[in-house]
Amino acid sequence: MKFNIINVRRIFLDFFENKGHKIFTGGPLISSEDTSLLFTNAGMNQFEDYYLGYKKSHFSRIVTSQNCLRVGGKHNDLEKIGYTDFHSTFFEMLGNFSFNDYFKKEAIFYAWELLTGINNFNLSKDRLLVTVHYQDYESYKIWSEDIGIKSDRIIIIGDNKDKINYHFSDNFWQMNNIGPCGPCTEIFYDNSINFSDKIVDSNVVYSKRFIEIWNIVFIQFNRDIDGSLIPLKIPLVDTGMGLERIVSILQNVYSIYKIDLFNNMITFIADLIKCNDLVNISLRVISDHIRSCIFIIQDGILPSNEKHGYVLRKLIRRAIIHGYMLGIRDSFLYKLVSFFIHCLKLNNYLIKLDVNSISSVIKSEEDHFSRTLQKGFLLLNKKLISLKTNVLDGKILFELYDTYGFPIYLTKEICLKNNILIDFIKFENCMSEQRKRSRMYNNDTTKLKFNGLILSNYSSVFNGYINFEITSKVLLILVSNKMVKDIYTGQKGIIILNETSFFFESSGQISDIGILKNNNGIFRVDKVKKHGNVIFHIGVLISGNLSVFDIVCSSIDKFHRKCIEINHSSTHLLHSALRTVLGEHVVQKGSFINHKYFRFDFFHKKSLTTDELYLIEKIVNNYIRDNISISTTYMNLNDIRLNNIIFLFGEKYKQEFMRVVKIGNISYEVCLGTHVKRTGDIGFLKIISEKGISLGIRRIESVAGKYAISYIQSLHSKINLFSKLLNSNFNNLENNLISTIKNFNLLKKILEKNKKDNLNKNIIFLKKNIEVFKGVNFLFNYLVNLDINNLYKIMYILIKTLNKIIFFLFTNIKDDYFFIFYISKNLNYLFDKKELINFLSSKFNCKICFNSDIGNFRIKNDYFIDDFVNEIKYWIFGKI
Repeated sequence: MKFNIINVRRIFLDFFENKGHKIFTGGPLISSEDTSLLFTNAGMNQFEDYYLGYKKSHFSRIVTSQNCLRVGGKHNDLEKIGYTDFHSTFFEMLGNFSFNDYFKKEAIFYAWELLTGINNFNLSKDRLLVTVHYQDYESYKIWSEDIGIKSDRIIIIGDNKDKINYHFSDNFWQMNNIGPCGPCTEIFYDNSINFSDKIVDSNVVYSKRFIEIWNIVFIQFNRDIDGSLIPLKIPLVDTGMGLERIVSILQNVYSIYKIDLFNNMITFIADLIKCNDLVNISLRVISDHIRSCIFIIQDGILPSNEKHGYVLRKLIRRAIIHGYMLGIRDSFLYKLVSFFIHCLKLNNYLIKLDVNSISSVIKSEEDHFSRTLQKGFLLLNKKLISLKTNVLDGKILFELYDTYGFPIYLTKEICLKNNILIDFIKFENCMSEQRKRSRMYNNDTTKLKFNGLILSNYSSVFNGYINFEITSKVLLILVSNKMVKDIYTGQKGIIILNETSFFFESSGQISDIGILKNNNGIFRVDKVKKHGNVIFHIGVLISGNLSVFDIVCSSIDKFHRKCIEINHSSTHLLHSALRTVLGEHVVQKGSFINHKYFRFDFFHKKSLTTDELYLIEKIVNNYIRDNISISTTYMNLNDIRLNNIIFLFGEKYKQEFMRVVKIGNISYEVCLGTHVKRTGDIGFLKIISEKGISLGIRRIESVAGKYAISYIQSLHSKINLFSKLLNSNFNNLENNLISTIKNFNLLKKILEKNKKDNLNKNIIFLKKNIEVFKGVNFLFNYLVNLDINNLYKIMYILIKTLNKIIFFLFTNIKDDYFFIFYISKNLNYLFDKKELINFLSSKFNCKICFNSDIGNFRIKNDYFIDDFVNEIKYWIFGKI
């Protein structure tokens, strides 16, 4: 069979479908499940809510093929592109997932069957190597005993030893510092000539000799905030295998840039630009980047200086720079698009946009940046030739960057090659002045731009403090950052109205949500932002169509607004209570307010005591019960200052008169946000946490209204559960809990003492049973029901007290005998330790794990143990 991307993808999906998996379509490349990600970077992204427990999967077994992009954050492969054989910005990840169905054994067996099966990928078993986490003995046992992989082909990976990542391992996966996590086992392919050689150094797995194929993650724990691992009730399996990597192995080329897809694209580039060096790094970079750009553009992203658009611009410009390195001075990237799309479609990639749409985006960016580069190179060369010293003026670096958009790193690289230094102090001074000018410019709304579009002629009015529904006119529609006349069902876009009832993101609170509708269509508003005087309604048309100049009803979600109002008014009450309890030095440093909870950051040098938190909470709830009226007025800046009204001067208030929110005589603040009419509308407030977030800045998180009630009900439910577990009523719960903890600690101390005593007894017993033969100390002893850790402890203690020793200690574990043995280095002259290992493994059919001078192995307890021990003893005595 000829393996290519199409049939390898198909074999993978069909294999797992036959194992009862539901084939899921890969999620979108633009990450929608995790807003902290710009792009989807793993197959599990679309299932993140299942791992976190927010959703329950309708299928217990799922298989996907997911388009991924890794260009930032934790997974950023950008700088590796071209320089390694197996990294690319865009790639396809094959993955199978189990939600409370199969676990380690089945996952490992499935992987092995697919990789080595004659009717599947049929890889040589001898070329495969696996890694396991050092505490995951279950996976080790499956690989060694059930699959039958040789012990030197199972690499045990421990914790990282560096101070930053200590207690984290390459073979222990976790979504974050807290939350779902678990050990993983990785499968590597050995592409060396002498692949049958034994692996002596475990670090060799990270060399070029081995190619990582598949990562199988067993999510079986939840890491608590204190670092402890709590077993999950529902274990999960998450796997990932790079499609391009496995194809490179199956095609025997051992580089993703040599598989037929990339090989065809690189050859086309080389022919186009007349380059004979097909292994040139720049050819790899260009082919990778243009492939990624095609997928980004087809998802509606255009080059810009923000978020997704910035990544796209960076990829295009990096490809252009590598073209310059190959001597190209004319636009060429757009000429690659047609052939690249042809290659991608041949490999069953879905390309939704036509060639002209994608190539025109790339050509526009390329033409602009190519001219920039040409001017920059000419100017830089002229300045370098005229230098009288070996230092380039920082003003020149700034001019190249600011005026011509010439990349700073490119100027650095050219100067470095010419042994020229750069005055970065002057450069930073120029940058500082430019930022000041930029701030002044941004304050001039007559020059307002959004993603390159001039919006000076548009303005929106917010009339939604009281009105939840108003009639508005559609002034502008944007789809994919382009002005359009109409928006149709399913299209994401931005609608600008002449007036709106939707509050935009401001004053720390999230925006309203709701709908814009008329008889022709309904637009769901998911987010609202304001740029200058223009309010953007961001969302998707869920039915029909809307057009520019349409009259629509602007209608917000009233319940969502009410919850936000409750939380925003609560922040004002909390601010007042903090100043009352802690002092007037307390100043708000930030806030975040949504419909479920709020957080409030403030200046205070010490952590708050429990009594202080209780008092603050009590004061706020007293304010709420007093049902104080909340009113708003507008005042100019001078009056605000004269009346000592709280005003965060870091906020951007551009009006001559500013909105002031007054809550009785307890709170008087400048605020644009929405609020309840009376404090009694809040209902109830509960502080749920307090912590420091930076030097001198504290953060309080709270819930209010119905969410505060839900929080208290949840706490009460847990207290009832604890009462049942302790067989105690509510009134005696505290005393019973304290008593239980004291008894537990006492029993723990007794248990530790008993363990220590038993350990000492065992050591005394063993010392009495030491045999001496020809000046060598021998010990062959069985310790009943002793755990492995204590067995090792005994071994280490005895090693320190004796010289010239050969020890064999063993204990029973379920249906096995577990042996550890030690041979001191000063006995190496007696026999080669490899001889002993070969004798043990062949004679008793057991796998030996040996590291330095200590080894271990297991045998079934159906052996007559005395005869077994005597055979080992006589073999060793015979050597002496």
